[in-house]
This record gives sequence, C-alpha cells and structure tokens, in this order.
Amino acid sequence: SHLANNVAETLAALSEIKAANGNYVKIGAITDGNSNPELVECLSGYFDFVVNAEQVGVAKPDRRIYLEAARQKFSQAQFADLLPNNEMTLDADNNKIVSSSWSVDFVENLIGSWWVHIGDDFVKDIVAAKSLNMRTIWVKELVQGKIQTIEHSSVAKNSRTVQDLVKEVSQSTVVEMQVGAEDYLA
Repeated sequence: SHLANNVAETLAALSEIKAANGNYVKIGAITDGNSNPELVECLSGYFDFVVNAEQVGVAKPDRRIYLEAARQKFSQAQFADLLPNNEMTLDADNNKIVSSSWSVDFVENLIGSWWVHIGDDFVKDIVAAKSLNMRTIWVKELVQGKIQTIEHSSVAKNSRTVQDLVKEVSQSTVVEMQVGAEDYLA
C-alpha cells in the first residue's frame, strides 16, 4: 500500500471533530492528479472535497490550486459566519455564498488559521501552503526512504571534483535539481 500508517484511522478521528460553531471539520484533498482519494475504498468516505491540478489547470506548488480549493470551500453556506456581512449573499437555494469579492487577496485573508494542510512533499505541500499562511503538517513517512537514499547518494557524489560535475551536467539532456528540507529547517 502507498498509504502512510494509520491514515484511515486518523481521517476517521478527524472527521468526528466539531468546530466551535458545531459543524464537523471539513476534510479535503489537493492533488496533482496522480491520485483521487475518493476512489480509494478505505479513504472514500472521509473527503468533503477534492481539487486536482487538472480541474484548476496548474499543479502544486502553484498557489492557484490552493486558492481554488479555499474558494470552493469558503463559498459554501456553512462558512457564512467567516465572511463580513457586506461581502456575501446566499444563492437561491441558500447553500452557496455568492460574493462580489472572491479576489485572490480576499480568499488569502480567509485561509489563515482556518486551514491546515497536510502533505508529504516539503516544497510542493509545506512551503507552498505556508506561503498562504496555512497551518501545515509535514508527513515524512512516505518520503523517509527517499530522503535517506538521497543523503546516502549525495555523500558518494560529493567526492567528485567541480570539473567532474561540470562535465556531467554538460553531457545531460535533463538536469534535475532538488531543494531539500535542510534548506528550510533550522
């Protein structure tokens, strides 16, 4: 399985939490399109929404995918108490907020502490979400083996000279560069 340990149990526990207004917390997924948790049997019942890159036209870490997810969620009537009264009206069915101010700045200001983003990719999930003032939880479990492999292989590669590196890069058709957690964590 490609799931981290205890994912279903954690989602079950989270889905039972109520906010101060009495509503259950909402659980969503923002994905680059490589997976849809609604199609995974043990996860399907836990997600209130899924926003994927294909729907939005951009992938993580582009902030627009996060903003679209927030816009979709905050346009639901249950979030009306978060919006200033002069900024919203309800549609004819009273289940969707119609705001004249769904600008990027307006949505960014709504996110703040109301949103917790959990992800396994430090740059695409954690850094990107932090740039929108979201709370974040970094789940390293799924990438821990990759991190150890990178650390091990970088020790061996560090023994080469600058000239060797230049030669290797100049002969490559594709050069991959990674920014790791060590560049962000103190």
